[in-house]
Amino acid sequence: MTRVGLFVPRKGIAVGDANNLIVGTSAGGSDGTGLAWFGVTGTTAPTDATTALNPAFKDSGLIAEDGVTAAFQSQQKKIKAVGSTVAQRTIVTDEETTFALKFLEVNEISMAVWHRKALNAITPAVSTGAFSVTTGLYVPVF
Repeated sequence: MTRVGLFVPRKGIAVGDANNLIVGTSAGGSDGTGLAWFGVTGTTAPTDATTALNPAFKDSGLIAEDGVTAAFQSQQKKIKAVGSTVAQRTIVTDEETTFALKFLEVNEISMAVWHRKALNAITPAVSTGAFSVTTGLYVPVF
C-alpha cells in the first residue's frame, strides 16, 4: 500500500470543481481555502509559501468548510525518585498524529485516499470520467 502525505495550501493557490460536489452537502467556497493536496511518501514538500507546489502533489478537490483538523496524542511514562512527588523524567512511549477532513468532491484523488489506494490507482475513463473502486471481496466459506 502506498502511503500518502497531506499538504493544505494557502488561500488562492487553486480552485476545485463545484460540478463534482456530492449532493446534500454545504461547500466551503471556491476561493481555494478548502482544498487539500496529497502526494506519495517521499514527494518533496514545499519549504515556503511562495515556491510552486511540486506537481507530484494531487488536488483532492473541495473539502468541507471545517477544513483539515489535526489531532496529536502521546502516551507517557513518568519516572519518580524515592521521596519525590514530582516526576524526574517523562518517557514518551507512543505518539500518534491524525488528520481529518470531509471530501465534497468525488474524484480519483479523493476516492483513492478514502479507499486507501495508491494515488494513481484510479483512472477515470477519458470519454465519461467514470471510474469504479473495489474495496474488498467477500468470499463465503462453507
